[in-house]
Amino acid sequence: MEDSVTSMFRTAQDTVRRSYKECEGSVREAPGSSLLCAVATGYFLRLLPIGAILSGLVHLVAALLKPAILIFGAAKLYNYVQQQQPEKLTESRSGRATAV
Repeated sequence: MEDSVTSMFRTAQDTVRRSYKECEGSVREAPGSSLLCAVATGYFLRLLPIGAILSGLVHLVAALLKPAILIFGAAKLYNYVQQQQPEKLTESRSGRATAV
């Protein structure tokens, strides 16, 4: 498993390096159009309501966190009770008195 993760990381790293070299080559070939593209991208990103999107995401996560923790706790409690049930059945079958 560790080998597959390492190979995936190296593949991703090689892909990023290759893409960076290609981007660097295209910027060196046409610096004017690259600058224009960067300015246009920055302008359009400025128009996006990034702060509102991030704020909404934080509020959504905060609202969903409490029910998620409750469901997780209920599932853990259910697993715990299920694990305890076979032990009680074994004790009652062997003739021991059990306190419920």
